Amino acid sequence: MIPRLKLEHVSVQFAGLRAVSDVSFDVAPGEICAVIGPNGAGKSTLFNAIGGYVRATGHVYLNDTLLSGKSVHQIAATGVRRTFQNGGLFLDLTVIENVVVGLHQSHNVPLVAGALALPSARRMEAEAIRKARELLDLVMWVSDKVVVLNSGVRLAEGTPAEVKQDPAVLEAYLGYSELC
Repeated sequence: MIPRLKLEHVSVQFAGLRAVSDVSFDVAPGEICAVIGPNGAGKSTLFNAIGGYVRATGHVYLNDTLLSGKSVHQIAATGVRRTFQNGGLFLDLTVIENVVVGLHQSHNVPLVAGALALPSARRMEAEAIRKARELLDLVMWVSDKVVVLNSGVRLAEGTPAEVKQDPAVLEAYLGYSELC
């Protein structure tokens, strides 16, 4: 069976910084594939390479048709399009911590309670972490395959169950390496 999407050794470099390095994977027709990783992992750059927004080496195929080297509008004509995110990222935080920051409007911890780490603030933070984990669990639940990037490199690929047990993924994605 021909993959719906196939990436072969895709790399993107910006003035000496390798944002994506030798990433290869394929997506079967009808398969839901999540690309996950911490901030700065190369996810957006990878999607920009697929869509032709950045110059990349390697090859990207859609239904066995080479997309690499085509213009953005030619790639868009094949049905490959993207939207752009507009969000602030905290590069020193894990994915869970960044999702918690994003949930701040629905979990508005009073400044003094948060600064003093009062029990009420700790409870609110625990609730925000629980909701962040639920969001990530949802991604895992709807995905047939998960590709994990870290520092521009494919760290892992597999079913959600396989990826959730990978110690390297736990370290990069959640900030710890021991299984929970």
